[in-house]
Amino acid sequence: MKTTKYTEPVSTLLTYKKLSFNGAKWPDYLKLGLSKEHVPELITMISDESLHQAKSDSTEVWAPVHAWRTLAQLKAVEAIPALLGLLALKEKYDDDWISEELPDVFAMIGAPAIPELTQYIGDSRHYLYAQICAAEGVVSIGKLYPESCQSCINALEEQLKHYKDNDPTLNGFLVSYLIDLEAVETLPTIRQAYRDDCVDLTVTGDCEDVEIEFGVRNVRSTPRPPLWPEIEGLDQLRSLAGISPKQTNIRTGKKPGRNDPCPCGSGKKYKKCCLGKEDTGFTKSEDDLIPRCGLCGKTTNLTKTPCCDQWICDDEADYVLGSFERNSCYRNHSRYTLCGNHYAEDHTGHWKDCEECKEGIETELYVYYGTNEYNFEKLENPPKFEPTKCAKCGKRIRLGWEGYSMKAGKYWCERCAMQDFMGKYGDVMSEP
Repeated sequence: MKTTKYTEPVSTLLTYKKLSFNGAKWPDYLKLGLSKEHVPELITMISDESLHQAKSDSTEVWAPVHAWRTLAQLKAVEAIPALLGLLALKEKYDDDWISEELPDVFAMIGAPAIPELTQYIGDSRHYLYAQICAAEGVVSIGKLYPESCQSCINALEEQLKHYKDNDPTLNGFLVSYLIDLEAVETLPTIRQAYRDDCVDLTVTGDCEDVEIEFGVRNVRSTPRPPLWPEIEGLDQLRSLAGISPKQTNIRTGKKPGRNDPCPCGSGKKYKKCCLGKEDTGFTKSEDDLIPRCGLCGKTTNLTKTPCCDQWICDDEADYVLGSFERNSCYRNHSRYTLCGNHYAEDHTGHWKDCEECKEGIETELYVYYGTNEYNFEKLENPPKFEPTKCAKCGKRIRLGWEGYSMKAGKYWCERCAMQDFMGKYGDVMSEP
């Protein structure tokens, strides 16, 4: 393969440094003397296949990464076509650096990249995850430049309007990115795509999940649909592959909302019946005095929670070890809430004000544990967080209930973890 000769200071990147996925801040490449006049040579470097195929322990293999970072810092609009051309190499070389960094590169270039990224997303001839990476570039621009956010929302929604022509997985990511941009005004388009069954549910969940993300719905009104086909021996494969199991919510009831039927059985809405009676001095009937589980409303086989002294089903024995089902009110509250965690860790004070809980639990899980339906009272003003995404394919992973695996400190979705595991050990498992 022909090797390209590079001139100083571009050639400095051939021996600059090796990199690792550690979230470190990019160096200031312009301090190496690189400037606008070097853009053509840098564009050549990012596409140089001899460098992409260099030995993995060499410094040369990192030169394209250094080059595209430099182009980003130079805001080199003329490099956009070459950068888009790199997206196909993600598939060719299985190069995670491309999908990991190019969205940030496009973001640093800014609004001038939006039209070409949009065109790329809409071209179904491109590899699916190259389209998704381009879409992530658009959302990254919207986050970095608030003045361009509406243009990014418009571009993503316009592509979602073609949901019948798109791959369902692409539609799932478009929905996820619109959530990232807090584009609640796009809900009509999103709902229509879900109604026509054109969205991959494994990316962002179903339409109710999306509505909860946008803040227009508090809790689900239907059971969460299964996200994965039932495969014979799947649970055993998950265990062998080191995948945290999916969490299935099959609890039979929930704390009533204001407009729900009152759990006392009167037939009236909760807000028109028992809501607030304790505060108003209302004289309780005999039925009002019957203890009820604060989560599902049942009146038999109850106990008190040790953490917050609330009535709850005494049903932990119903849980089958290793099933990971969420069919026990007692277990759900003790394991999947901040209140239960605060008590189990023997922290002091109230769980809502506990800094130990806040610092000791990843922010996404902290918010989930504080706001899910297993709480008797919910966390007010939960902190914002960046959604967790698979380091391999970029799909959204909902840490509260979806399966995932940890590899080298990064999250992998269940699908990628399973594919990786089967790729390594599938032949061994198929032996008689």
